[in-house]
Amino acid sequence: MYCSHCGAELRTDDRFCPNCGRAQDPPSSISPTPSSPRKGAVFAMAAAAIVVLLGAVIMLYVLRGRQALTEDPSTALAPEPTTEMVEEQTATPRAPVTLNLTPQGGDGYNSLEDALADVPAGSTIYLGAGTYEFSQAVSVDIPITLIGAGAENTILTGSDAIHVIRFNGEGNLSLEGIHFQHEGENVADVVVINVAEAEIRNCSFSGAYRGDEEDVYGGLWITGDTEGVVENSEASGNDAVGFLLDEDASVTLVDVVAMNNTNYGVYFLERSSGEVQDSYCSSNERNGIYLNTEGDVDLNRNTCRENGRFGIVIARAASPEVRGNYVEMSGLSGMLVSDSASPTIEGNDLSGNGESGLVFSDEAGGTASGNRCFENESDGISVSGSATPEIVGNDLYQNTGFGLAFYEAGGGTASGNDIHHNLYSGVKVGDSAQPLITDNDMHDNTQSGIAYFGVAGGTASGNRSYANGYHGIGVQEEAAPLLEDNELYDNQQDGIYFLNQAAGSVIANSIRGNGYACISIADEASPLIEGNTCSGNADGIRVDDTASPIIRDNAESSAPVSTGSSGAQWISGDARYADDPPMLIAYANTRYTAPPSGVSIYDSGGDFWRMNEWVALMVVGDWIEAAHYGPAITSVGVQFWGDNDDGYARVIVDGVERWTGNTYGEDGNYPGGAFVNYLYFTDLGPGPHTIRVENMGQTGGGANDNVTVMFFGFE
Repeated sequence: MYCSHCGAELRTDDRFCPNCGRAQDPPSSISPTPSSPRKGAVFAMAAAAIVVLLGAVIMLYVLRGRQALTEDPSTALAPEPTTEMVEEQTATPRAPVTLNLTPQGGDGYNSLEDALADVPAGSTIYLGAGTYEFSQAVSVDIPITLIGAGAENTILTGSDAIHVIRFNGEGNLSLEGIHFQHEGENVADVVVINVAEAEIRNCSFSGAYRGDEEDVYGGLWITGDTEGVVENSEASGNDAVGFLLDEDASVTLVDVVAMNNTNYGVYFLERSSGEVQDSYCSSNERNGIYLNTEGDVDLNRNTCRENGRFGIVIARAASPEVRGNYVEMSGLSGMLVSDSASPTIEGNDLSGNGESGLVFSDEAGGTASGNRCFENESDGISVSGSATPEIVGNDLYQNTGFGLAFYEAGGGTASGNDIHHNLYSGVKVGDSAQPLITDNDMHDNTQSGIAYFGVAGGTASGNRSYANGYHGIGVQEEAAPLLEDNELYDNQQDGIYFLNQAAGSVIANSIRGNGYACISIADEASPLIEGNTCSGNADGIRVDDTASPIIRDNAESSAPVSTGSSGAQWISGDARYADDPPMLIAYANTRYTAPPSGVSIYDSGGDFWRMNEWVALMVVGDWIEAAHYGPAITSVGVQFWGDNDDGYARVIVDGVERWTGNTYGEDGNYPGGAFVNYLYFTDLGPGPHTIRVENMGQTGGGANDNVTVMFFGFE
């Protein structure tokens, strides 16, 4: 038999020429009739040949039988090799071929299934547009290349159990431009790959089905020692994992999409490794990307959005680099680091997640730096279990919980972070956590800059906590931290606040311009207060009778600092008993005491609360004003007496706003209130002057927004 294209000799079963690789026309099922007239001679020659062959067989049988009777079987001679045996041992491997198929077949094959069962190793099959249906699960054990007309045009389907198609072997695999789909509810993967090297581009995988099985199934499952790349491909709509990688596979996923899978979008497990970059994982019922592997899988510039549980999970002992990812609107937290994983998490955005932006748990470590965690429903970053990460230089803001929170026995270091505008405190340290918090900025949080609870401890040093709604630092329950060399200023309440059975040490802090005390020590708290500087606070160091602190070597100046225009000054406490009280006093409640000569009191006519000398402005817009028309004066002031029903006030002098601030208070040392401070202005020219106080309608820390005034002063 000879090749009809190049003339090379062929074996009877060759469908492709080993010389030129061209397909041969299939033989006719009916043999051709011979054209020679020598039929009798041919039959005679054939009969003679059969007789000779039978005689040779009989002789060989007799000789071998005799030999078996006279020789040890172990020394018997091997049979002489036949012609067929020699040809089998020396046959030339079939050369790779290139085919062009349609769903109806082509190039001598009735179907793709037939071609895959027959083509030589290394062949290339081009698949035209259409749907190629497999009648059963197909396994391909040779290196091969399949190229479709685009995943939207070329579709390979199967409904059998196990898989649609599996590629095995030590060679290379290339898939391009094909959609692989499993149909029906037989438990199956879609495509399984266990080869030496694989390249998959512009393909898609759907319909994997796991049913009630506990095992993991995938749209694309890459296993064994496979190395390779999956690029610009999609695994969506699988009742399983989208992209599944296990054993020792090492694969890079580039620009892939994993959506609407009932398990994980991308799942690395066992010892698999590689990289996922520039990819999109969305709306998967569990996690977007799950690294449950001892290998390293770097994650770069991916978007994980609206996944049912976590956007990204990093588990086991993995230590990947996770950079430039967007993780948003996860059902639970944006990113979870668990077990003993130790990743580098840098420059990611984690926002709008159902719980925290980033969570470290168990014995996890690693570093989180330069990330933005914002608008999450719980904390920006939380640390629990006995995790000890380094949290450095992150921007944590507008979270519904805390900016940064340490729970259980969490520890590690937080440094250089900007933690602001969170609904609770900037940093929470609870349970038995013992972190080091250093060189951070905590500001404009609704509660405190740092809040310690439980039996927490650790150290806060070199931080700046300012403009928070409660305290610079609050310590309560049985917490006992070391607070050293911090700057705590312009907080609405205390610089530092201890209550319950809290303890710890407060050493060498700068505490200034806070709305209440420099340091308040309440209940049975017993901290050490040493070497601190208190200046410009509404009060100095306040101690309840039940508290037992050790206080030594602190520098105090009790004069508050204005939060408004220049020229405002303060006297802490009741100015009537100050060393230099106002020369002339006009009480706010004129029904109790008439104003002195030369002074008139006016008000907005609201439904004020009145008692003895006091008047409380009850609602936003209420105001009370004192006008001096007597001999020329150069100073006016107002004595506030706020309690825990009071809020923000505005002070206007001669028609110009000079101060706004919080008048809330709760200290029982003063009957009826705690914000007992006299605000006055001395930069006025000689002449008549007016001073007005207005209710701004903003609560100061309690439930109401009243503003309570006792008297006005002039001199």
